[in-house]
Amino acid sequence: MRFAFGLPRAARASLVVVDAQGRRVWGLFDIEAPAGMQAVTWDGGGGDGRPVAAGLYFAVLRAGQA
Repeated sequence: MRFAFGLPRAARASLVVVDAQGRRVWGLFDIEAPAGMQAVTWDGGGGDGRPVAAGLYFAVLRAGQA
């Protein structure tokens, strides 16, 4: 699955995948991101490297001023 987003200015940004109960499944990144379009791909794996169970998952993006 590919996630894409745009930042109006450089910022500290993190993107995590959580399950339907809000539990963190996997952190995709936590970086100082430049302004503009960004993209990251998630292979469906969890923190243990195995595929996550079928279900409902959400991507949570947080970005603040750099």
